[in-house]
Amino acid sequence: MANTRENAVATVAGIEGYRIQFEKIFPGEGVTIDNIGKAIATFERAVVTGPTSYDYREIVPTVESQFDEEEIEEIKEESPEMYAKYAEAKRLTEGIDEGVWRGRDLFSAMASVVLPVMPEPISPTSSTTTWEVGMDVEELDLGRSVVTGEDKDTGAFKTPTVRNVAMTGPYMHDGSQATLEEVVDWYGKGGHPNEHLSDKVKKIELTDQEKQDLVAFMKIGLNGSFPPVELGRLPQ
Repeated sequence: MANTRENAVATVAGIEGYRIQFEKIFPGEGVTIDNIGKAIATFERAVVTGPTSYDYREIVPTVESQFDEEEIEEIKEESPEMYAKYAEAKRLTEGIDEGVWRGRDLFSAMASVVLPVMPEPISPTSSTTTWEVGMDVEELDLGRSVVTGEDKDTGAFKTPTVRNVAMTGPYMHDGSQATLEEVVDWYGKGGHPNEHLSDKVKKIELTDQEKQDLVAFMKIGLNGSFPPVELGRLPQ
């Protein structure tokens, strides 16, 4: 976040292990900013996180409304795979503060109003012209319009999924927001007014409790386990 292309290329090219691998994988090209992007994208496509309490929120009440304790024990014996899913759902959702679920409901209600920052947690959205941050710098990041040449794409950035968003700070395309609390406050204010600001970004009056609930949902309700990453394989 907030790095320059030139510095990113120089840093990666300065690590011999990376330089050798890039030259092998991208013959005749080596370390370029485009190839760095391709390498990161390939790695990210391989990272699949575990289920969250959001995913399993309906399983426990559904099962327990249809079966009593004795029947659930029978399921454990007769269908261990089904029972395992129920047990995992119970582990992930038991003891979750009600504020998390209030935040979930508020998040869903806001998704249709503030789509650029509040996509449904399941998947990312396409590029959306928002440009609600990064307007107070000398060199503006013009977003997707750099690629398309279209004025309508000025300030357009792809909105990622919010799964495990608590682990991916700093936030915004320029890394200008350090915490989720700051992000919620920023969008509550409506961002930086400018000619390219999406009409979906609106000032929203939220109480302190609603802000806390939103953050709790993103931090707890959408937090899933990460697969192990073998750091020892990284070149020195």
